[in-house]
Order: sequence, then C-alpha cells, then structure tokens
Amino acid sequence: TKKNPAYPAAVCRKVEHKGDNLVIAMKVVCDGNGDACAKLQNDFNVMNAQMQAQVDQQIAGQKK
Repeated sequence: TKKNPAYPAAVCRKVEHKGDNLVIAMKVVCDGNGDACAKLQNDFNVMNAQMQAQVDQQIAGQKK
C-alpha cells in the first residue's frame, strides 16, 4: 500500500521443480526507500525459508 515505506513494490513467488526438489523462486521489484526494500526482500526470504522447510518436511515424511 502507499503507506508502506517500500511502496511501490511487487513480489512474485513461484514453486518450481528442480530435479527431485520443490523450490521457491522469487522476484522482487521495489522502487521505494532502499532500506525498506531490503527489509521487504529479507522478510520474504525468511517466509520462503520457513515454507521451504515445511515442504521439505512433508516430502521427507511421504518418502518413509
């Protein structure tokens, strides 16, 4: 939103197959404040890592 310091910004995430793995590809476009853009990207990196860990756990559980 316009109230966010990173505005204008957009984040696109997509789950992709890489060999036998599922990975989260991400593209960030941010024309806001440099520090706010870095925080936005970092926040999404953290969320991606959490999601990746959950996906990896589910895949490992299905292989048992």
